[in-house]
Amino acid sequence: MLYYIVGTIFGQPRSQEPMSRIATFVEKARGVNHGDIKRWVKEVDSLLKGTRKYSYDEWRGGKLAGYEFT
Repeated sequence: MLYYIVGTIFGQPRSQEPMSRIATFVEKARGVNHGDIKRWVKEVDSLLKGTRKYSYDEWRGGKLAGYEFT
């Protein structure tokens, strides 16, 4: 669900408010000691820094989360 939320926000036209919401989610998640959450934080950081391109299939389609829609 975390990937979907970020993908939904990031896929909209850029404005400061939605990007700050993503940053707030990431900052809260940094304190969570769970491998999947740590991986999500790393992926979002890459997306926000521009080192990873946004892809609907990855973020909203479940690929990054390892989910296959049937």
